[in-house]
Amino acid sequence: VEYQGFSAALSYSDDGKSLAPKTSNFTANWWTAGLGYKNGALSTSVTYLNGRKGNKSYADNEGINTYPTVSTKAVSLGADYAVLPGLTPFAEVTFVQVKPKKVIN
Repeated sequence: VEYQGFSAALSYSDDGKSLAPKTSNFTANWWTAGLGYKNGALSTSVTYLNGRKGNKSYADNEGINTYPTVSTKAVSLGADYAVLPGLTPFAEVTFVQVKPKKVIN
């Protein structure tokens, strides 16, 4: 969605059991939200990502967590400047936090 130089975007993905063993409770999903602003040749943006993958429950039938749950959070800040048509240098920095909920030794 765009309005007077401002833009916003949302996305969601649920990968379900994609590429996981059928006997597991493995799931993967994530969502993002982003805001941007463009004024002439200068554009800036900020994007947030929140994701989670792993078992819905912490243990399988034998009490072993074969696929531990991992949550990921990331914030990206970016800016670019259109110097000439076809030449737009940019800078971006991303801060990432990954947390396992439970890990097997």
